[in-house]
Amino acid sequence: VNEDLTPLLKNIKVKTLIVWGEKDTTRPVTEAKIIKNHIPHSRLRIVWNARHNPHLEKPTEFLDIVKDAL
Repeated sequence: VNEDLTPLLKNIKVKTLIVWGEKDTTRPVTEAKIIKNHIPHSRLRIVWNARHNPHLEKPTEFLDIVKDAL
């Protein structure tokens, strides 16, 4: 968790969907934006009013985001 793997992100060559909780205090949304900027062909979607586990806290919204990305 404390290791900076940012330099490796540019090596990801597949389309990538990044889903992040707006109110994540473990990994703030600013980190999601950094990740998005380093992964080519990536999309960042924010789950509003969700914290670190948006798939558990807002499952309907999470699934809508995933379905929309397909």
